[in-house]
Amino acid sequence: MTAFLNERHRVPPVVSPRNRPAMVAMVLLAMLAVPNRLRADQEHELPTFRHRAVVLDYADLAYNPCNDVIVPSVVETERLRDPLGRYYMYYAPHDAPGGICLAYADAPEGPWKEYPANPLIAREWAPHHAVSHVSGPHAVWIDEERRLFVYYHGENDVTRMASTTDGIHFRYEGVAVTTKMFDDISEASYARVFRHVLPGRDNRYVMLLMGNNRGTRRIYLAWSKDGRSWESRRTPLLDPPAGTNQIAQAWYFPWRDRHYLVYHGHLADSFQTANLYVSEVDAGFERPAYRGLFYDHTSGPPGNVAQMSPCFLPGNGKIYMYTNVGPRLHQKIAVAVAETPGTAVDVSFVAEMEEVTELAVVADEQRWSRQQEMAWSDDLARARAAWREVAKSLTRELTVDRVRSLSR
Repeated sequence: MTAFLNERHRVPPVVSPRNRPAMVAMVLLAMLAVPNRLRADQEHELPTFRHRAVVLDYADLAYNPCNDVIVPSVVETERLRDPLGRYYMYYAPHDAPGGICLAYADAPEGPWKEYPANPLIAREWAPHHAVSHVSGPHAVWIDEERRLFVYYHGENDVTRMASTTDGIHFRYEGVAVTTKMFDDISEASYARVFRHVLPGRDNRYVMLLMGNNRGTRRIYLAWSKDGRSWESRRTPLLDPPAGTNQIAQAWYFPWRDRHYLVYHGHLADSFQTANLYVSEVDAGFERPAYRGLFYDHTSGPPGNVAQMSPCFLPGNGKIYMYTNVGPRLHQKIAVAVAETPGTAVDVSFVAEMEEVTELAVVADEQRWSRQQEMAWSDDLARARAAWREVAKSLTRELTVDRVRSLSR
């Protein structure tokens, strides 16, 4: 088990001059931890995203059965075997025959390259299924199995699972959820899965999915301990906000100790027009509260009519938001970026209760001389200046996934 440096490694009040470098390190850790914590408590404004580019256009793809690509799911590949790039993007066409496809890149903004043997998962996969189409992929690493799971639907009343160790070759894992697990819905699709513990439930993962409730699409909730066997809340978690009549593709977006769900909604008077909206929810996903418009369709590429299927990827001191844009059934995938300086820093991890030798100091009854105090001040000024330079590279390294991995 690992832990952050904590109060068990206390420093005596009087420090020997020879331990000034260690003391500087302690001060730097405090500089990092305290201001960021204060900001987390005081500032709850969500990041502002700005359109950057269309990164995947169906016109450029070899596998292009219906001039449409939707539902980007972008993951880092550091835990996959022999990856083709640092990032994998799973996506699919909407209409039949669909197909779960892959693109890869070495940077979040691309360039993204199409995997030459798409689709990875087709509508016919003997002996597991033969359906009209498969679509709506969502990829998530299941720690307990050390495999990447991809959830997808086909037909629309069932969400299925497949897993992989290399991100390309999949093993069928069965059915995750169906419409029978919810009250009065005819679709259970476009599922997104996240690692999150609901207080009072024996779970590690939550699923947010779209259910068609008598013609109105709403967001529903399921939860699982292992990512395989799922329990469900039978009634909707989220209803369409005023002015919309269909919502889907909710993404769990934790931010500064709060819990948000970002999803797309179609305007009631213009189904082709879709924006991203946000609701805040408690840790137990019991009491959602609508917070408003998150990202307008006009913020996308020129002439854009829809922002749909958000997927967020933190890294490099930024958050990347992938969406499908353009007219429904003829969409492309775009990326928008939010600058988030100071939200991620590199830290050292040690075994819990183990002494941190680099920070070990001894008490010294002798008071510092004036010369020693001046040297300390100079050391601290140099350390601050050095940190400003080093932090630029360090903030790119500590992603949310890396923190989760280290904290295991």
